[in-house]
Amino acid sequence: MAYMKVSSPAAVINTRLTMKLTTVCVLVAVLVVGTNGDLASPERSYKILMLLPVSTNSHRTLFMCLAEALADRGHKIVMLTNEAKLAKYPNIREVTHGLRHFKHEHRNMFEYLNDPIGGFGSFKYILPAIARELYKVPVVKELYEKRKEFDLIVVDHEFNEVAYPFMHEATSIMITTPGIDYRQSAVLGNVLNPAYVPSQRNGYPQPFTIWQRILNIINHIGFALYWRTWVVVPEVQKEISAQFPELPPLLDLERNMSLGLINTHFSIGIPLPLLPSEVEVGGMHCRPASPLPELFHPAYNYFPPF
Repeated sequence: MAYMKVSSPAAVINTRLTMKLTTVCVLVAVLVVGTNGDLASPERSYKILMLLPVSTNSHRTLFMCLAEALADRGHKIVMLTNEAKLAKYPNIREVTHGLRHFKHEHRNMFEYLNDPIGGFGSFKYILPAIARELYKVPVVKELYEKRKEFDLIVVDHEFNEVAYPFMHEATSIMITTPGIDYRQSAVLGNVLNPAYVPSQRNGYPQPFTIWQRILNIINHIGFALYWRTWVVVPEVQKEISAQFPELPPLLDLERNMSLGLINTHFSIGIPLPLLPSEVEVGGMHCRPASPLPELFHPAYNYFPPF
């Protein structure tokens, strides 16, 4: 099947925003204003598909707070994960693919610590294996076949290139769960300066010394090439192309995102020059604190032992 490749990320963003701007505006409004009744009721209930087939509990925590806020507004959410079901909302449906490759019990954190590239080395085996099997899982296959029935697709940017086929000809946004990802920012057309923007693998105290800037540049370039050009994504691409030969390349599909939500904030990080399509949402998963238990016993005038 022939397709037209758009070389300009900015052109892709503008096109996708024009197609379904209303959906994205509703989502941003929920994030900014919250669900305390300040917003007028949406014109209708939207169907939203959230994809984080390769994730940890921390990733799902961020997605779940957004899913619950949207569910409060009356929208219907389907969330594909690799974790046990957690949602308590009737209009949030969690789908677990059940593949074993990224389960907690199969991850050895000591091996990650000994990995020279910060624990990312194992993904060159994990992600291709997931890509090979994911779309053969009946519930995932069903979701893929019905993907165009959803008004919006939300993808976890970290580790989830295997989910990019869902983004083809769909309105999609991405959530960068670990914080700013200079690779994603570059895809949107905003190349961040490695002279002061740290990589995900290494952080240095601000301001960087000359030597730290050199190391940071090497990390920026080296990790991006390792992940996207040399090792990880090419292996995932082979598995996806074998199943969907008609699809554009995964990295071209990534350009289809209309919006990037970044799990960081200038008040707890560093100020960054961001595009209108890059929105910092750090802290949106924070919830009101629960009251502490009463430990002091006025009648006995003492604190009980722990």
